[in-house]
Amino acid sequence: GLTRFQVFPGRANYLLIRMDAKLPPANVLQKVLLQSLRLLIRDCSTFEGLDDHYIRIAVRLPVQNHSLADGMADWLAAQDSGSS
Repeated sequence: GLTRFQVFPGRANYLLIRMDAKLPPANVLQKVLLQSLRLLIRDCSTFEGLDDHYIRIAVRLPVQNHSLADGMADWLAAQDSGSS
């Protein structure tokens, strides 16, 4: 599951997410999702007060949201199994 991600409540159509510190940095997930699913997430490492384990995602159509969640879950499973 996605328990290694903490989602913060949002007021707009974006969600801020903190990734578990034991995971690779956000730019690694960003690259994987862009290459494999053509989905872009925002690496928030340049945001004041945030580090390289924060991402921002847009709330989209349900099918796109499910695709993103599935892609993130697959990436987590790959991290747990030791692959990239």
